[in-house]
Amino acid sequence: AATVAVLPEVEDIDMEIKDSDIKIEGKDGIHLFSWKKTQKKWNISFSPDFVASNALIYAISDNSSLSLLSKYVGKQYMSNTDSEFSLLNSYFVNDLNFSHAFDNTYVFDSITFSLLVNNVFNVEYVSNGYYYTYDDTWSDPNRVTTIEGTGYYPQATRNFLAGIQLRF
Repeated sequence: AATVAVLPEVEDIDMEIKDSDIKIEGKDGIHLFSWKKTQKKWNISFSPDFVASNALIYAISDNSSLSLLSKYVGKQYMSNTDSEFSLLNSYFVNDLNFSHAFDNTYVFDSITFSLLVNNVFNVEYVSNGYYYTYDDTWSDPNRVTTIEGTGYYPQATRNFLAGIQLRF
């Protein structure tokens, strides 16, 4: 299905449509627009095609456990335009957690100590960022150039977290 729009006539503006290009010429310069008809599936920003995680838990004893927590996130885009400038690469990170509980202590019902090693394999990855565009109309007054830019939020490499849980 095609959509047809009737545009009102505006003084001092010439518009030319040819194939998949539109040229609009007016007092403020020349604006060129292009499009391509495609059956391509567009990606939604910050929505990877594939995400997987797991938790492998080994019970060392009734009160101690060792867990391997893994997460894979596929490549994703920071914009809905599928621009390669907005691409975040896939990543795979693993965490290791050890916990031990002491039951029926003098003051508490239980005390649990834990140690978490985040990103145990020290993977350098980026899970978030931002993407922007703007039109450069000042470098060449007769031409509009779209500029793309990105910023990234790299995640922490290997780090540690210790915890204690007190139950009354």
